[in-house]
Amino acid sequence: MFFTRIARVVAYLVFILGILNVVGGFGYASGIIEQAPLPNGDTPPPIKTGPMIDKGIYMAAAALALGTLAEIGMTLSRMVRLGASSDRRLS
Repeated sequence: MFFTRIARVVAYLVFILGILNVVGGFGYASGIIEQAPLPNGDTPPPIKTGPMIDKGIYMAAAALALGTLAEIGMTLSRMVRLGASSDRRLS
């Protein structure tokens, strides 16, 4: 049960970071978010928004999968704790 709880927390954090990555990628691509100049006055190299958006989508998809597995684990743990028999099917 310990790892199930950790997996659930990790899934939430990775999902939030993935969504922020996608939003940031679209923000940079559309020009809403601009890069700050470097301290010496030079312009920073351009941010590649395509890989940034892709990475965010992959992170969100992985978080959804991990969250689903964590929910299944919590449900099974709850069923065992309540004394459900092993031949009882989930409805």
